[in-house]
Amino acid sequence: MFPSPQQIALSREQALSHLLDLSASVLDTSQRLSALFSANSQEAIAQGSQQLSRFSHGQLDSLTHFPASVWLENSRRHGKMLEACWHMLGETQHALIRHADAQLRVVDAMTRAGLRRAMHNAPWEVEIALDALLLGLDKHEQVVHELNDAALSEAEQTRATLQPAPAPAPNPTTTRRRASPRKKSQPLNAA
Repeated sequence: MFPSPQQIALSREQALSHLLDLSASVLDTSQRLSALFSANSQEAIAQGSQQLSRFSHGQLDSLTHFPASVWLENSRRHGKMLEACWHMLGETQHALIRHADAQLRVVDAMTRAGLRRAMHNAPWEVEIALDALLLGLDKHEQVVHELNDAALSEAEQTRATLQPAPAPAPNPTTTRRRASPRKKSQPLNAA
């Protein structure tokens, strides 16, 4: 009625493999986030030192534009950093969904093996109930896999939508300069 020792050992090995892969994905993401924050900090320090060097050289023009230039530069840098963070978070979520799905397959296989073994040693009335449980487990697994696939495809579509579109090529008909309008005092057939 219980899974065999080989099945238990295989399921443990698979679970550890999934956990190791997921841990590697999370560690990779944390390293990339650390590198992103470090680069962003270095860029902020470099920008601040440029602003201070302008002040120390007495460039008064830089003082009048200081608040706007700092705000614009910071908002650009923060926007790029936030976009990169969302991208990394999406990749980590993909990895989590894939590994959870794979681990669910392992648990479902173990449950199926236990139910099938119980069906061999059970009376026919219990066999009908266990067969219904197996059918329910199959449907449940199918729904979960479809939900995971839908979540992954929706995330891919969102990522594709958020990618910056290439700039359209200039239309030659719209870039021509129009002739200046004639003044009303000029005759049409002036030679």
